Formats: sequence, structure tokens, C-alpha cells
Amino acid sequence: MAIAQLKITKADGEISHHDISPLVQYKFEKAQKKSVTAIDSQSDIYYLAWIALHGAGQTVPPFGEAFVALLESVEVVDGSPL
Repeated sequence: MAIAQLKITKADGEISHHDISPLVQYKFEKAQKKSVTAIDSQSDIYYLAWIALHGAGQTVPPFGEAFVALLESVEVVDGSPL
């Protein structure tokens, strides 16, 4: 069960919703060496968005400036706040 969902709005206006699933949590925690409940920067939210989009099969650039430039906003919605 997902703890929350990400609402990802890309710069081109495309909006998608993605669960912060156990797999997304695991990948984030393994890479960042901290829990999703310990997120303390917007960059962490952008990384969660990258994991979610990549996991959904979307073609996205490697995480970094090129990826972040594609985003208009990323919001955590539904469920417990992170």
C-alpha cells in the first residue's frame, strides 16, 4: 500500500499521479541512505518523482538538472505527509 502519491506536473503541462509504493520507497531509501519520512529537501521530492516516472516506464533523462528542468512542480498528495 502506498503511503502517499506524487502529483507531477511537467513543464509542458502534462500532469500525472504516481504512488509512493513500497518499491519506490525502497529505491529511494537505498540510494539516499534515509527514510522517505526523513525527506528534508525539495531535491529529495524530485528524486522520488524520477524514481516513480522511471518505474512507470516513462523515458526520462538521468536524474539531475536535465530531469529537473522538465518539471513544473511535484506535490505530495493523499496519505500521510512525508
